[in-house]
Amino acid sequence: MTIHNAGAAKAEAVVPQDAAGAQIHVILEVRDASPIASMFAYRRIVIDVEK
Repeated sequence: MTIHNAGAAKAEAVVPQDAAGAQIHVILEVRDASPIASMFAYRRIVIDVEK
């Protein structure tokens, strides 16, 4: 899978044509811009690719 603009607020994922029936896991990381102590949050997106 290819992800365009991964560092931006809005990204685009391109799923390969041969991924039919597969399950793709994408891990998202978000962090703030605090110069003292940055905080991080993680989320998982599971994509079930249909045939």
